[in-house]
Amino acid sequence: MFNSNGEFRDLGICGGFASSATAAEIQKADVVLVVGAGLNPFTMAFDQAFSADATIIQIDVTAQATHTRVNHFLRSNATEAVSALAAMLRKQNFSPTPRAFANPNPKKHDKGNPLAPDGRLDPRSLMDAINNIVPANRLVVTDGGHFIGWANTYLDVPAADNMVLLGTTTQSIGLGFNSAVGVAAAAGTDKMTVLVTGDGGGLMALADAESFIREAHRGVIVVVNDAAYGAEIHQYGTKGIDKAPMLIPEVDFAALLGAFGARSKIIHNLEDLEDFRAWVNSDEPGTYALDCRVSRDIIAPFMQELMKN
Repeated sequence: MFNSNGEFRDLGICGGFASSATAAEIQKADVVLVVGAGLNPFTMAFDQAFSADATIIQIDVTAQATHTRVNHFLRSNATEAVSALAAMLRKQNFSPTPRAFANPNPKKHDKGNPLAPDGRLDPRSLMDAINNIVPANRLVVTDGGHFIGWANTYLDVPAADNMVLLGTTTQSIGLGFNSAVGVAAAAGTDKMTVLVTGDGGGLMALADAESFIREAHRGVIVVVNDAAYGAEIHQYGTKGIDKAPMLIPEVDFAALLGAFGARSKIIHNLEDLEDFRAWVNSDEPGTYALDCRVSRDIIAPFMQELMKN
């Protein structure tokens, strides 16, 4: 449906993982055509994604609209419906009115600072740096937790099925390492498998860490270590619930995963990633574990939305 002459823009993700510029542009839409998307609370940004005055049209194979916000619903196969819609537009000689875009690349997220104000890693600059080190041909699997707001917005993937969001799919944590075993088997020798987990979920799934390290031809483990169950801190601790049960002693994952056979390093600053960069560039097989000591003071946008509800 879309040409490449500058009359259309790819805004990227809609919902909680959207960049601030993308979210602002989506809010301006008068009409939103939703094709084959379920409109769950996350993609809807808890009903904040679209303007209250926007007309929402949904095309799906379900029996009825999947969200109360939908104004018009068409039950159809997406390919057939979009082809018919495009044909109708062509018959009407439809041509969009060219417009100037203030931000030609709104998908880009704020890269943050090298370190957060508390002296620990800023997770935004950390994930951006890792994204620029890991080869483009990658499979990314994420456990659940606050950190998914960084992993799934800063780590690029070549195709939609190269990102496996276990925590979001199951609404659970502690499934990262065991799921990554299967992802590594699927990756074979062609793709690098990147597992991103929090320290809380990582401890829950530690029994399968050795399996992943053994199975991955070339694997990367990124432990987003904020010495806490970060999602719980932000969702409940900020509302006055005692934070003590949500805190975790700062576990040395570099030592733990190193004992299982991974090459490992504690990452306190971005300069500590240079050995990891050298390993990636060497094409040496094996698994590299990054124990990243991040700040819990930098809160992901999707989590800020959750905190309002």
